[in-house]
This record gives sequence, structure tokens and C-alpha cells, in this order.
Amino acid sequence: IWGSRQERYTLLSQTDVQTTQWCELQPSSPLFLFVPQTAEYSTEYEAGWSINDIFHTGSVGMATGRDRLTIHWTAEGIRETVNDFISLSPDEAREQYNLGRDTHHWQISRAQADLRNNPDVAQHVTPIRYRPFDTRWTYYTGQTGFHSRPNYGIIRHLHGVENIALCVCRIVTSSVWNHVLITDKITEKSYISNRGSESTHVFPLYLYPDPEGLLGATERELNFKPAFLTALSESLGLPQAVPFGLPEGIAPEEILAYIYAVLNSAKYRERYYEFLKYDFPRIPLSQDVDKFRNLAALGKELINWHLLKNVSRPEVAPTEESVSRPEVAPTEERGIHRFEGEGDGVVSKVRYVDRNVWINTNTQYFTNVPQEVWEYEIGAYQVCEKWLKDRREKALSHAEVRQYRFIMVAVAETLRVMEAIDLVL
Repeated sequence: IWGSRQERYTLLSQTDVQTTQWCELQPSSPLFLFVPQTAEYSTEYEAGWSINDIFHTGSVGMATGRDRLTIHWTAEGIRETVNDFISLSPDEAREQYNLGRDTHHWQISRAQADLRNNPDVAQHVTPIRYRPFDTRWTYYTGQTGFHSRPNYGIIRHLHGVENIALCVCRIVTSSVWNHVLITDKITEKSYISNRGSESTHVFPLYLYPDPEGLLGATERELNFKPAFLTALSESLGLPQAVPFGLPEGIAPEEILAYIYAVLNSAKYRERYYEFLKYDFPRIPLSQDVDKFRNLAALGKELINWHLLKNVSRPEVAPTEESVSRPEVAPTEERGIHRFEGEGDGVVSKVRYVDRNVWINTNTQYFTNVPQEVWEYEIGAYQVCEKWLKDRREKALSHAEVRQYRFIMVAVAETLRVMEAIDLVL
């Protein structure tokens, strides 16, 4: 029974077993859900391949346990914090960094011991994909201590190596499904959503050998399961090529991009929402090579935009001079989402009014922002709003102003590519 307490009391007082309109459930394999379900589209959805059956290895992203201590804006910021933190007694550190009581998963003494046992700053200070379009810095040792759940088994495939990984949530409580993103760095479990049940699961494209392992592979391997590659090859009508069993002429990156395109289809998300919210998404296998390649190309565009690798358009393209001296940037670089107004650049009151995104009280704003860009969401986050609100009371640097402009362009391009994907599917 849903509603306020009074509404539930009223309903219970007015009904009994005989007068209640019951809904007969028919739980079915594989999930046997005890909730009403629609059978429409079930057969075609179940014919797809689950993400869990496509990849050998995947797991939840890392958890810090104490974001305020372990996550910083810059590499220098995390280095300074680590040096100071290990110089303090546990009680001093608790007070200095407002760490609260120790828990089963995170204790100050264990965090300090972890840092002292792993003093190689160059190896351990690393960027982290923290939130959509928001990369921060942390000190990653791969050991439990400074981070409560480093999840080394999966995160090591993204630490200091060339790789990309698909990120999805297994369980979704939102009313829409938009819980997919890409990463190329170590990744925090709330990357897509900070809701309790919507942890981010990370599926790398390549698996790297453990540098501490004594035996086994010395080269990276594909993370695709052989059965999936066989099924994809058969669906496309292509022979499997040695040595990895890929469909002939198809690269691993194309397969990942195809998956990414499908998961970013608005039609797919709406059609299969009732299934997507309960388990890892399933991917339909194309039977048309040209269609597969078209979707893979669109997926590759999205991947580049979401990693901010596609900012090559002249009106927003970064140059060394315009980053360090924005006042001398070419006119065309200032033409889209200009940052206007006088002030100190401190984010205080974020709001959207008449296609402008204001960062403080009637003084400074970004121009010409379409409403659909402002409202665009990934997982639990309204992306453009979240990025700014996370910087409340912080003065935006020139580089951050430019990055925010890039993000808004990336979101606009995402919406364009998503429409193109729906035309192909």
C-alpha cells in the first residue's frame, strides 16, 4: 500500500480481504520477481545478451569511505593532505579532518599504515573518475586502508594503463533508466549514482596481468567471453578471426562502442525499462554488419564526448594560450556558452534562467544554454547542475570555466548522437 500514513489507514479501514482488488502475480525465470510485470517485449529482451554474460570480469567501483579526506581537486592537494595526515596522531587526524568515529570498513590507524607502507607518490597519486565529467585526484594503493574498498581486482585494470571500461548499474530505483557511462581511469562506485542500491559496476575492455603475480599471462587479454564472441560472429554472419575469436574485421573497441550506442538509445531505454531496472542490461545482437558498424561509429562518438576527448570544434577547442590567458582567446573560441559578468568566479547560487546558467547572485553566468542541456541526466545526477553545485564556495579557475563550456557542448552532442542512434536501431 502506497501513500501517506493517513491514506494507508483510510484504505485499510475501508477494505478487507473480500473487497480488495488483488493482482495475481506470475513470477518467471530468471528473476522470479514478486511484483506486477508486463509480458510485452519480454521474449525479445531476454533474447539479448546480459552484460554479465558478455564480459569475463566486472565489479563495483572502488569506495573511499572518507571522500573529504581521500578525494581532492588537484594532484598537489592530495599529496599535501597525505603528507599531513600521516604526520598526525590518530586523534589529531580525526579532529583536523573531521573524520568521525572509526567503522568496521575504515579506521584512521589502518589508513595511515596503508599510506606509510606505500610511499611512492608518483605511483599512487592518480586521477579518478568521481562523477560524470568530473575527474578528481586520490592516492590509490590498491590495499584496504586509505580507501575502505579499493576493489583492486577490477580497478587495477584501469590504474596506470591504457584501457576503457563500460559502467552500468545493476539495480535501478529511478523512474527512468539512464544509468550508463564510460571510464578510462580508476572509478568511484558513485560515478553514475549515489543512491544506495545503484552502485556503479565497471567492466573493462582489456584485462591486464597482475604485476605482482608470479605466473600466468604477461600480455593484456580481452574481457569478452568466448561464447559471446561466437554468438556475435554468427549473428553478423562473419567468421571468427584468430587469436581472440573476434568477428573478422571487427575490433574490440567497435564491439564496446556498439554496446554503448545501444544503451544510449532512448527507444531502447523506454521499451525495456521494466526489465532494465532489475538486473544488468541485455544487448540485442545485430544481424546486419552495416547497421552494427553504424551504431559502433555513433557509440564511439559518445565515448569520446563522455571522456571529453572530442572537444575539437573550433568554438570550444582548447589551446595552450587560451587556457592560460582566456582574455586573448580567438573570438570563435569565446562564442559558445560565453562566461559573462563581473565577479570573483565563486560558485554560490546555481540556477537556470532564460537560457543562462548563473553561478552566483546576479553577477556571473554562462550564456545560450538550451534547457534540454541543462536538464540532461546521467543516473542520479543532473549533470550540468551537479558539476557546479559540487564546486559551491569555490572560485572557478580559467581552466574550469573552459571545462564547463566543454561539458555543455558534450551534453548537446550527446543528445544529437542519441537521436541518430534511434534512427539506426
